[in-house]
Amino acid sequence: MKIYYFFTFLLLLPVLFGCKKDKSAATTPCPNWEIKQYFEWPSGGYYSYSTYSIIGNSSNLYFIFNKYSGTTITASIFNSKDYGVTFNQIANGAGYIELPTNIFALKGDTVIAYFQGAAGCSLRFSCDAGTTWKSVGCGGIPKYETPIYFHNSLHGYITVENGLIETFDGGNTWKIDSNLINFDIKDIKFIDDSTGFLITNNHCLKTINSGLKWDTIYQSSFDLKKVYFMDSKNGVIHGKKLLKTSDGGLTWNIIYSSELRSVVYKDISTIYATTLKNEVIFSTDAGSSWTTECQHILDIGEINFIGSNYFIGVNGPYDQNNNFYKKYYILKGK
Repeated sequence: MKIYYFFTFLLLLPVLFGCKKDKSAATTPCPNWEIKQYFEWPSGGYYSYSTYSIIGNSSNLYFIFNKYSGTTITASIFNSKDYGVTFNQIANGAGYIELPTNIFALKGDTVIAYFQGAAGCSLRFSCDAGTTWKSVGCGGIPKYETPIYFHNSLHGYITVENGLIETFDGGNTWKIDSNLINFDIKDIKFIDDSTGFLITNNHCLKTINSGLKWDTIYQSSFDLKKVYFMDSKNGVIHGKKLLKTSDGGLTWNIIYSSELRSVVYKDISTIYATTLKNEVIFSTDAGSSWTTECQHILDIGEINFIGSNYFIGVNGPYDQNNNFYKKYYILKGK
């Protein structure tokens, strides 16, 4: 019996001592990660409930940071124009009146933020990376943290409770897409002005005429969450499993059999993902095989490539006694 416990202890050594719970090791368990932003709450302070997703383009990086303090909720949008070297707060909200819950980056310095509040919702447009904003309506009261997608500063979509609404004039007017009434839409992406994909609970739909007509190209027996296309042929859907197509959605194959938190292409062959086990995994052969880059001891969010590097938001550690996360990090992979 003593020998059994001794060998059990040896097996647990990498888990117990591989990542010490001090600040440096707890936040960078992988040698190729570096901290780009760091928040720490005072005792009894805040609880971050953000989805800790990070988006951007070749010019800008953005993330929304949400937090509770007692009964007060606040949210802020941060921007970095130097790939995480410095961050600036560009918008914020407080209480339940109007809070930023989603953001979408177009080319250059054009960015669109979605605000949700008790009185409804609004969109804010900026052409200078958030230095100045123009506020418009959003045609209804969409779901909280609703997905938004814009081709350009005029033509865009917002998912609503029973479908999709669309604008052609930068949010000044909206119309309901009559082809998608009563669809519970989880995600929507376009690869050009004509071809787009959207996800419902267990369907993937495709349009080749800018949304005039949507056709079901895949029906799943399990829940679907997100869609991502590298080009017109190669794309993935993830939910309870990860599926890939290399023919524009005509056929799909399971390339990872467990649920993932997020997935992103680096290039046509290289796919990165974060798992529910707080791992970063990647494939260099389009999903045929996978390698675990790191398993974090904290709560990993979505992964996204901005420029040649990936960025990840991380919450934790979780304070079980006071029921809040103590810290929040933006991590950059080298």
